[in-house]
This record gives sequence, C-alpha cells and structure tokens, in this order.
Amino acid sequence: EMVRAGQAVAVQNGHEMQAEFKDLENRSYASGIGMWATFACGQPEGGAPDRPQLRVADVSYDPTGDDASSLDDEWVEIVNESYGTVNMSRWTVRDESSSNRFVVPNLSLNPGDTLRIITGCGTDGGGTVYWCSDLPVWNNDGDTVILQDELGNTVEHWPYAGS
Repeated sequence: EMVRAGQAVAVQNGHEMQAEFKDLENRSYASGIGMWATFACGQPEGGAPDRPQLRVADVSYDPTGDDASSLDDEWVEIVNESYGTVNMSRWTVRDESSSNRFVVPNLSLNPGDTLRIITGCGTDGGGTVYWCSDLPVWNNDGDTVILQDELGNTVEHWPYAGS
C-alpha cells in the first residue's frame, strides 16, 4: 500500500514481489502521487509551476572488471531538456537505497547540456562531477536513479532492470 500511494521506493533486491512493487512504483510516479508529486516538498521561490525537464540520459552501472576497482567507469548522465538553464546547486542524485546520496555542487546546466556524475574521485569540470564514493553506487541487477531538486521534490525517476 505504501508503494501504491507513492510513500515508499520499491527496492530491487530479488524478493518475490519485486516486479509487482516496481510496477506499483512506476504507476504512482506516473500519476504524481505521494513523494512523486510535482511539489511534494514545496515549490522553489520564484519557481515555475512545471518541473524542469531534466532527464537521465544513461547509466553505466556495470563497468568491465571488478566494480569496486572501476569506480571511474560507473556513472550517471543527466541531460537538460528544458528551454532554459537549470541551477542544479543542492540538487540530489540518489539510488533506491537509503544510503547513496550525492548533492550536486554549485553549477547550472544549459539547455541541451549533459552532466556526467562519476562514482569515483577526480577533479570536477567540463560537464563532469565526481561523487567520490569508496564503493559502487549503481546495482548491476537493477536500481532506480532518482533526481531531486533542492527542496527534495522528485524531478526524474529512472528505474533499470540491470544485466
């Protein structure tokens, strides 16, 4: 009932109800209910009544070799499909777990631009920022990329089934 009402994230960990829960989550997201509502956590000051059109363009969740040794090859890409520039400062990129959270540094994404968030450590720049995680973030057997604005409103919900 919590997943159906948009009050919980369905975790893909192989449990027997996984497919049903993910379907319910996708329906609640598409309906914009619960935590998936456009302004569930409030409307940004001066914000437009519509969500910015930022989308997950791609995820590299299963790099070649040992995932823990290939953190620079694990990443998520966000593309700005809006007509205007989106200030992503203090936005959050997370997975369906309760532990993996990345707060976007002070940056803006122009229309058509892509931001790549690499799991490993490095120097930010040129459309790339680094999570600097010691462990892989994106599960090989399925996960959900959740992009939230600075208030915690979900802007994008992108589940994948894995390899």
